[in-house]
Amino acid sequence: MSVGGKTKGEQQRELTIRVLDELNVEATPAHIGHMTVLLRAFSIFVDRNKRHQDGWRVAGTTGIMVDIRKKVERMWTEYVLTDKEDQPRDADSALDAINYSAFLVRAVDEEQTTGNPVGNWKWKKD
Repeated sequence: MSVGGKTKGEQQRELTIRVLDELNVEATPAHIGHMTVLLRAFSIFVDRNKRHQDGWRVAGTTGIMVDIRKKVERMWTEYVLTDKEDQPRDADSALDAINYSAFLVRAVDEEQTTGNPVGNWKWKKD
């Protein structure tokens, strides 16, 4: 499908190049590819956060790490343990892992800046 004569892929590429330009980063194929993935993850975050409203915050860093581990375990099953002929592959879990990694960085940065831990769940420490 195209809008204004441009495909969604062409529009995404133009947006990516504009972002790189704003960051004063050369638009090499590697930079374009990497930023495209990050923008896909960001788009998913924006869409899902309308419903979840920063729900990741309540579990704190331990909860975020549990969620990251679940995403990685799903990717391991999908990409290592399962034959691709048996199950179609997609990048959803990987994009979720990117977003949860961003949540972790945000939580750590906030804790370091404010001295207050993010989240209010009580996690047992063994």
